[in-house]
Amino acid sequence: MKNENQSPKYPLRWHELRYVLSRNRLLQKWTKKTRYDLRKGFFPDLVDFLDVHVNIRLVATKVRGQIETGRYLPSEAARYRVEKSKGLCRLMVAPCPEDTLILQAVSDTLYNQIKESSPSKNAFFEPKDHSFSKQKGVEPEYGTFEAWKKFQKKILGFQSDSNIIIVTDIANYYDFIDFNSLRNVLSAKKKINESLMDFLIFVLRSLSWQPDFMPFRSTGLPQIDIDAPRLLAHAYLFELDAFVERRNQKRYARFMDDIDAGVDTIADAKILLRDIDLVLQSRNLRLNSGKTKIMTIPEAARHFCIRENNAIDRIDERLSKLTVKAQARAGKRIASAVLSMMKNKKFDQGNSEKVLKRLIGLLNRLRIELPVPVFHDVVFRRPNVRVTAFDNAALNGFQKHHFDTIIEYYKLGLVCDDAFQMNLSKALVHGKIIYDGSETSSLNKLFDVMDKESLCGVHSTMWFLSRFGTVNTFLKFVESLPAAADLHPFSCRLIAGFRARTSGNPVATQRLNNLLNRFMCADAEHVNDFVYSVENSKDHVRSLLPTLLANNKSLALGCSHAKFMLIKCALLNPHVSASQKAKIRHRHNDIFVEKSYLMSGLI
Repeated sequence: MKNENQSPKYPLRWHELRYVLSRNRLLQKWTKKTRYDLRKGFFPDLVDFLDVHVNIRLVATKVRGQIETGRYLPSEAARYRVEKSKGLCRLMVAPCPEDTLILQAVSDTLYNQIKESSPSKNAFFEPKDHSFSKQKGVEPEYGTFEAWKKFQKKILGFQSDSNIIIVTDIANYYDFIDFNSLRNVLSAKKKINESLMDFLIFVLRSLSWQPDFMPFRSTGLPQIDIDAPRLLAHAYLFELDAFVERRNQKRYARFMDDIDAGVDTIADAKILLRDIDLVLQSRNLRLNSGKTKIMTIPEAARHFCIRENNAIDRIDERLSKLTVKAQARAGKRIASAVLSMMKNKKFDQGNSEKVLKRLIGLLNRLRIELPVPVFHDVVFRRPNVRVTAFDNAALNGFQKHHFDTIIEYYKLGLVCDDAFQMNLSKALVHGKIIYDGSETSSLNKLFDVMDKESLCGVHSTMWFLSRFGTVNTFLKFVESLPAAADLHPFSCRLIAGFRARTSGNPVATQRLNNLLNRFMCADAEHVNDFVYSVENSKDHVRSLLPTLLANNKSLALGCSHAKFMLIKCALLNPHVSASQKAKIRHRHNDIFVEKSYLMSGLI
């Protein structure tokens, strides 16, 4: 069928796109990258997107066909806010699985072309490879840990032949990237495929924020926790890299919009900063004056916390050689040191928060509880470290003091983003709870203060209730949503996934079906059909058995919440033998006997 939105030359463009978007290549990208990106994504899913995984051939064929015929349009993306500091938030975007897959396939191909076009070896960026990195509690904001380590190593090398170190970044970088300028910068590079570049920019422009029915803006690259926008943001600064190369500034390093350099004098530093800022102004960008620093070598050493990071490296190396008991003793000493450093304000200057994050990462690995004052300090003052602190509570068990701190933070009205509640809900649902008689009251108080109005608030509350709420509490909450509530497909998927808890209860199942009919979401229908097949189908459940049997020792209960929901469905399947069911129960005994699961909810 002819598409009137196509120009006569579209077949020529499709000829350049079809290899990159071949079905086999899309399947490969899904298996190696996109599936894991979604599972680790901001919006948790009660079936871990396994419904997409088992039907990925059909999904890939469908979306490829839409692109081939020129009818492809990205679906509505979910947006969420992540606090950077002082209430200032970064607006993030979460595309649907199909769009995420397309973006990954295109960006991976463009990466090799863009890498060859880079004018400088001192600009560091690599796409994620999803391998287990040897990081020690710190993840860079963009790209892989290996690229970030190379960037840090380059900066540390400046000390040997520089007197002054410059540290700066670009103010609100993503928000001021102009799509037309971006295309001009990239199209000047002969090695970059124009059709592929145009297609990627088309998809990203479609995902950009366009609020209040306002006219389309040509600026603002969407921030997505995948490689595609990061790659373009990295390449957009190639002009700056080329300028620095031409002026023979050898002591230079860039990681995305973080720019560092070594010079001989303060005068040299000011001239270099002036010129960099002017180069950026030609693209409507500016350096962030509040984060720009000109430092002596001793000041730079303190800023980068070189001594502290070297000490952590040595500690980490020694820990690997200790017995389990010796590691526990060492962990307690580390916890005491963290408390002492916090009291002495050692985490309030330069990159010292990254030191704190690394230390908490060590405690998490050793399963040593964070001191109470440190947890309180992180929740109230350090948004960039909160996830690591929540993970610590999840691994060691949420206690009354954790709940009290979090509830106090809510009651003071200090929650200003979506990430706080979502990350808290994920940590609670995957974590341990210390049952001392106060847990039910604490969970109820937390439920009372949680945000239940925003898109992310509704989703995170449902995720929280999918473990700690009874079936009636969960359904009652969803039924209480306004009749006109327009839930995002991510949230509709979560509602459909709750079928795992209504099985065997005809009244509850009917209530759930009524809700699914009310929201009329195709994604929810797919999840509902998938859960039904896990309960009844012979082929589906057999293919899932290896996944269901696998342990995840990085989680407090050894099994994810989503996997346990599917395990409950599989145990109802008549095609699963009694011996297989017994093996599953034995393999995941810790989660089967956990109180909130054993009692089918606590609130």
